[in-house]
Amino acid sequence: ETTNQEKVIPKGESLEDDNEELSELEKDGNIFVQYHDALSEKKFKKASELLDKVLDEIENPNRKKEEVLRSYYLRHQYGDTSAFRELEEFTDKIENDNEKKSHGLFYLSLIYNQANNYKKSVQLATQALEITTDNQQKAFCISRISDYHLENDNTKESLEIIIKSIDNINEKQPKVTLYRALANYYKKTENKLLESIAYQKALELTPNNTYLLFDAAYNFSETEQDLKDLSLLFYKKLLGFDSKFQRALNNIGVTYRNLGLEVKSTEQYKKAFELKNSLAASNIANQLIHLGFVQEAEEYLKKAEEFENPHENVFKATSLIKTKINKEKEEEEKILKKANKKFRFFNHFGNAVFTSKKIDFKISNQWYIDNDIPITISQNNNTIEFSWENGEEKHSINAVLTNNSIFATYKIPKKNTYGYNEQNKYIHRDIKGFGYINSSKEIRFIFEFEKEIIELNFTEK
Repeated sequence: ETTNQEKVIPKGESLEDDNEELSELEKDGNIFVQYHDALSEKKFKKASELLDKVLDEIENPNRKKEEVLRSYYLRHQYGDTSAFRELEEFTDKIENDNEKKSHGLFYLSLIYNQANNYKKSVQLATQALEITTDNQQKAFCISRISDYHLENDNTKESLEIIIKSIDNINEKQPKVTLYRALANYYKKTENKLLESIAYQKALELTPNNTYLLFDAAYNFSETEQDLKDLSLLFYKKLLGFDSKFQRALNNIGVTYRNLGLEVKSTEQYKKAFELKNSLAASNIANQLIHLGFVQEAEEYLKKAEEFENPHENVFKATSLIKTKINKEKEEEEKILKKANKKFRFFNHFGNAVFTSKKIDFKISNQWYIDNDIPITISQNNNTIEFSWENGEEKHSINAVLTNNSIFATYKIPKKNTYGYNEQNKYIHRDIKGFGYINSSKEIRFIFEFEKEIIELNFTEK
């Protein structure tokens, strides 16, 4: 059974865009969206005209300076081949304005990093860091330098630049940026625990940030230290701020399930499904398939396929139904095949147990299994023991006779897969079974071991 969580990419994933003032501008139909639309459509002349209107919307003087420099970077990103050269020339000419120059150097470092010029990108971002007095700009530069080092496998330098700076910056938003940079470092170095704790520290400064809450909750659920209870706590906090955060509803369902709270789990999946979360539909379906409610599972999956961009697990769950039906059909055939063997055996066993006419057989050294392996037999009243060797393997059956029937315990050897010496090369498993005396010269047994039928036939020559 497969149960999956959503992994959300927070808004403003790029650290240089992590600005509260800009997020207010990003609404459908406003000038900022029109500006980006013009860039994405490569209408650079129109974008240049709209930039002035964008700048009018920004009140913070430093943000206004940044947006001017950022416009060159965005043009470069959208394919304007002249933007990089213009940005270099513009930045070189900036005098007596360190903040503006810092932004220019920062965006140049991004472009050089994209061109895989590690040394130049670190150099430019370091210069940008050294000349700015703005803590948010410092935090962005530190984060990017850390990233550049990490991308080039310099993990020591990557972590060091954040750690040595984090105690010296106490403003809320810059500090959040640095904690997010730490989370990014630990994410890329695959340390889920410290990544989660970095998100938690960022949340101390912005406790209502639902995207940070989501990341903390998700990553605590993925740690090796079994911190699913902390994951639940953060999802609960998140849903307290946004009860219709469908991805969080699905994921808290997964967390409840992992904590053994099945009723709570399904309740949250259903809430997410009502908000058209298709992954929740596949999670519900997987639970139903596991319980055998295939038709009910198909109903959820069919509805989920009509959602916008249904999760791939919806189609996997649909395929799983077909696979499960075919697999169960094959398993049924195997079960019936075993049952038929038992059925035939117990017909004879019934004759053997429900009779007063006992069959006498001789205890001699002429008994064999498979016609060639000799068997040693010993008897004491109604108890009897059979033993034989097959190569290194030692087998034995201890049994109780009732009329002509036998209630048996087979000590079956199995090779020890762990460390062993000659004395413990094999371990023995006791399996219960049945037998009957078919004639004075034939004894038959049946056992079941690891879902397979074992039939033994002893004969006297």
